[in-house]
Parts: sequence; C-alpha cells; structure tokens
Amino acid sequence: MLFFRLRELCKGEHVECCLNQLISNELFTKEQLNAWQYKHLKELLLYLSCNNPYYSRYIKEREIDLQKNFESVYDILALFPVTDKKVIKDNYTDWLSNHLSYDNLQLCSTSGSSGIPFKFYQSALARDYKTASKYRLYHRFGIKISDYQLCLGTNYDSKVSSFFQKMKINVNNKYINHRYITDVSCLSFAMIREIIDTINKLDIKSVWGYPSALFEIANYALSNNYPIINKRIKAVIYSGESHTPYMDTIVKKAFNTITIDEYNSVEGFIAGSCKVDNMHLNEDTALYEVLLPDGSIRAYGKGELLITSLFAKDFPFIRYKNGDIVEIAETKCECGSPFKLLSHLDGRSSCFIYNGSIKVPHAVCTHYLPHSDYRTKVDKFQIEQNEKDSVIVRIVLKDRNTDCAGLENLYRELFNNISVCFEYVDDIPRERSGKFKDVINNVKE
Repeated sequence: MLFFRLRELCKGEHVECCLNQLISNELFTKEQLNAWQYKHLKELLLYLSCNNPYYSRYIKEREIDLQKNFESVYDILALFPVTDKKVIKDNYTDWLSNHLSYDNLQLCSTSGSSGIPFKFYQSALARDYKTASKYRLYHRFGIKISDYQLCLGTNYDSKVSSFFQKMKINVNNKYINHRYITDVSCLSFAMIREIIDTINKLDIKSVWGYPSALFEIANYALSNNYPIINKRIKAVIYSGESHTPYMDTIVKKAFNTITIDEYNSVEGFIAGSCKVDNMHLNEDTALYEVLLPDGSIRAYGKGELLITSLFAKDFPFIRYKNGDIVEIAETKCECGSPFKLLSHLDGRSSCFIYNGSIKVPHAVCTHYLPHSDYRTKVDKFQIEQNEKDSVIVRIVLKDRNTDCAGLENLYRELFNNISVCFEYVDDIPRERSGKFKDVINNVKE
C-alpha cells in the first residue's frame, strides 16, 4: 500500500480519493444519484462546449443552451448523437480537447476483438475513476487494494523487448498493483499445474481471469486430484467472457470460494456483482442507455449499450455504442444499491451466425450445449461460419467414444436452414489475447 501511495504522489493520481468517494456513493438515495449525474453531465458538456472542437461546433450549430434546467440527464443526452468507433475515427483530430498535450494523456487500445483495434486517449481523471470503480467492486467482497491477486490473462511483458522496461512493468505489477500475471493464451496441463502450485504457494487473496481459463484450471484440479488448497482466496473474478452455470459450479467447487463478475472495457469499468449475485451498472461514473432494435433509445430495455463517460473530458465518450447487446432492468435489487441492474449481457452485436436470412445471436448459439446432458462430456466447443450457407461446429470431447448423435441433432435444429459440419478435435486454441472465442463469424456482409 505504501508503494501504491508513493506512485499516486509521484504521478499525481487520485485513485484512493476517488475510491472513497465511490464507496460513499453506494449509499446514495435515487434522488442523490440523479443530482450527482446531472451535475457531472452538465460540467462535462460545458467543458466540451469550450474546449472540444467536435462538440463545441456541434453545440454551437444547434444552438444548444446548456445553462437551462432540464428534467433529467436523459433529456440532455437526447440532444446529442450516438457515436461509435467509426464516428470517432472520422473526426479523430477534433476529438481531443484544445490546448492539451498528448504527453499528458495515456494512449489506450482495445483488443480488436470486434475487428481492428481502436486507439484513443485517456486522461488521468478518467483513468483514476476507472481504477477506483474496479477497487470498489473488490471492496464489496472484502478485497483490499493491498491484497495480492493472480491475473490469468495476457502478460504484456512478453511484448516488451527492453530489459529495463520489463523490469519496470514487473516492479509495478508486484509491488504497486500487487498482481502476479500469467499468460493463458496457451494453457497446457503442465502450465495448469504450475498455476495451481503458484496459487497454493503464494499469499494470493483473489484470482482474476477469463472464465474459460478458470474453468479449465478448476476442471483439471477436480479431475486429476491436483487440488487448490489456498484457503485465503476471498473470491474468483470473472472478466472478458461469458460463462455458464455449470462452469461457475465447477470453479466454485475447485477454488472453494465465491465468484464475482466484472464487466470491464478499455473505455471504462461498466458493471460488477453485488452481494446477492446481481450485476449493477456503475452509474456514478457513466450514464447508460440502450439503443433498441426499432432505433429508439431508452434508459431501460434490451439493445445495444450506449455509454456516456462522466469523467472522460479530454477524449469524450458521449452516447458511445460499444458493440455489446445488453438488457437493463427496471426492477430494484434486494441488496439496496441505487444503481440499475444489468440483467443480461449477450455479447457483441456483431457476434452471430447466419441461419439463412435469420441472424442467430451469440447467446442463442451458446445456449444449447450447457443446458443439455452433454455439458459434462464436452471440454470445449466452437461455432465458426465462413460461408452464409454453412457452419462448422468444433467439439473437444472428454471421451472420444461418446455418442454425440443427440448433440448433433440439437445444432442441426438450431441451424436448420444451412448445412452443419461437425469436427471432433483434440483442442481448440485460444486467441493471442488469452480469450477463448466460442462463436466466430467470418462472413463479409
């Protein structure tokens, strides 16, 4: 914790201050939350009207009066257009605030899971609130900033050639962020044993990772009598992928602890679990809307997620369409949180399979196997479409002698307008990022 505070002092960061504020915000009444959102949205837009070339021009051309009183934040947002990666790229030179040095901002990039990686700039304030939002989620479950965490994802150290740069990254991870990072892009049995040994040996209080990697490790531990015996683990944190109830059961059993979900992106920390296992949007750092299939925009419902980041002033995200299909529920959670419920996260809007003229979404593609009798017989599966009139279903079986006629019939019924080819393979590799892609569409529209 000492090194963390020293870094904050040296770099002018305010993560701990932001964290304390966000923790207190969880006690907001709905009226207090509305007032907080209104205040910070007005401050953001007034700043942009004076300092941002794109939005100052937009506000001036449409004669938007930001000084007047509005009924709600959604009435204000309705005056502004939906944006996405293409809009920002097309106006890139006007997206950064005037009189700012690029040296004072951090250049960030998405993983490129939805296509070409998207590069953007992030100010210290936006970064502090994003980091604080993550620590607030951990705080709900008794995990401290000073607690060590094992991260099962991608080790970016491997992409750095300089010895001193590598040393700097390792020192930053171990002594400041208290993280041990393991690259799981190629997860072998030998590597799984090493990971379990690390978990058992070190004073690790939480394990973060992609659900598919955590499931592989948990499944190996249970199936091969190679137990995880670290009783100090407070939680396993899922991030970056969806998971099934069966996967969750196996992970909980192997790690002998609770599991929590985080919905994080490079653009912002969007949502996290509560004590009753629901997902709540971080409504004090961003505003969230859904773009419905009929083109209307609502505060609740199912559609494409729109994000307005309240603290990204120097490279703004206003009604930013991040490409995910979600459902925001109107029901109130029994945990008492003032923040809205994220009842469903169905994945990328671009992640679907053509079944003739019908688009079968990711959530439907991956629904059948985990809810069938085959869920305990299949290690991995992947659905890939290269042509509109056919699809490939790859399956890794625990026992090659398993009769999969019933499973094949399930997928033939799902994709009843196209031909379905089944490939039984020994393994399905992960992406370079360490993520496992279970639905791939390579068809060019």
